[in-house]
Amino acid sequence: MALPVAAGIGMLGLNAFFNKLSQDVKNSINEAQSAGQVVLIEAGTQLNTAIENLKIAYEDSLDKTIEKVDSITRLRFEQLDKTVKEFKDGIVTSVDQGCRAAQQAANTIPGANLFPQLTSTTPLFVIIKNITKNITIEFFGNFAYAAQGYHPTFTLNEQETKLIGIETQHLIFSIPGSAFNLDPDMISQNSGKLKFPKVPRVVQGGNKHRYILSLFTL
Repeated sequence: MALPVAAGIGMLGLNAFFNKLSQDVKNSINEAQSAGQVVLIEAGTQLNTAIENLKIAYEDSLDKTIEKVDSITRLRFEQLDKTVKEFKDGIVTSVDQGCRAAQQAANTIPGANLFPQLTSTTPLFVIIKNITKNITIEFFGNFAYAAQGYHPTFTLNEQETKLIGIETQHLIFSIPGSAFNLDPDMISQNSGKLKFPKVPRVVQGGNKHRYILSLFTL
């Protein structure tokens, strides 16, 4: 017997569902940024990364509605939806449960270990003391083919950066200090794109190899 679907999300297509969650989280991050709430920014960024992982994992099924996925995955989607709502309403600042639900759902996809999965970025907040100096940013996750010649690229605010370290679960980029947005009166948001080249005969799809993420300058 099929399990009941949480009210309001059952008939949503996966693409619409993921986009709605991501936009809700981004709106909350923007509010936290304006208020200088670093903890909320970090929690929201972590949650949005989990949603990006899910969208990448389910790219070939984005036309499905939530009620059509298996019952265990549906429960994980519902937990993620609940976490986003509570985060948006200011009820919770810890998003660990929602992130775990998202990662578990992504891991159920056949071949999940073959496509890139980003789990964390450090530092998320950067202090620029000298724009002539480079800043080191590290990405952690599953990058199975990155160390086999399929090197990723990272741009920040449309400026190219340099890959200086690469392992299957760890990437390091060097970013010019001049690439960051700076505002002495508030936390500044910077738009980053982490892209992975397609691996022939392994993973197909349009955006399976791209993450849109943010770094913040204090």
